[in-house]
Amino acid sequence: HVAYFREIVNEDDGRLFLKRVDKYENVTVFDMSNQSYPDSLYVNITHLNYTGAVQFSKCLKDSLIKYNIIDGK
Repeated sequence: HVAYFREIVNEDDGRLFLKRVDKYENVTVFDMSNQSYPDSLYVNITHLNYTGAVQFSKCLKDSLIKYNIIDGK
């Protein structure tokens, strides 16, 4: 939720960590922070409700298929 991102105080440290682990062959980092969902899909500012989780899961699945991590069949 956009309100949660405003509370993050060490965003640069987090991005640096993700950049470092993404260098490993067996690690793929997906930045889902650009996904925007309406308030109606949240239980609170840190948790999606069931409908929101279904939408997020579809987005994650599409990313996993796109990067050939799982088979799209």
